[in-house]
Amino acid sequence: MNPDGARGAMDESPDSERRRAWHYKQLKWSVQALKLRVPEQLVLFPDIVSSAHELALEFDHWADVVWENYGEELTATQMAALRALEGKLRTMSHDGAQFDADLWTDAGLRSNVHWDEVRALAAGVLDAFEWSADSAPPADLAAADATE
Repeated sequence: MNPDGARGAMDESPDSERRRAWHYKQLKWSVQALKLRVPEQLVLFPDIVSSAHELALEFDHWADVVWENYGEELTATQMAALRALEGKLRTMSHDGAQFDADLWTDAGLRSNVHWDEVRALAAGVLDAFEWSADSAPPADLAAADATE
């Protein structure tokens, strides 16, 4: 974007389009990961980290990238779906007293009803962007980020 908010010729470059496609792909993968069943979510990250934390961090990062770079391209439906999912995760991370102590553990990911709500909201984001829930993110989402 130019300082006045208009798209410049540089924004239409092949590199810019590849970067845009990659950003959206990363967002899609992060949302697909949030939508997965628990056994599939748990294998996305190394055992030494909390899968729940990493799922939320991946989504938060790529949602921020898309908002900052392409927010003006999003439809009202896409914006609403992203905001709903972001809001739920934000509430879960900031209102600790309202939630069980295990919310951000793998056990919480398996059994806490709030993660079921996250999965439903992730399905809403996939629908809003017309993305399939069937194409799974890479088996190691964190490693996939490092390779691009």
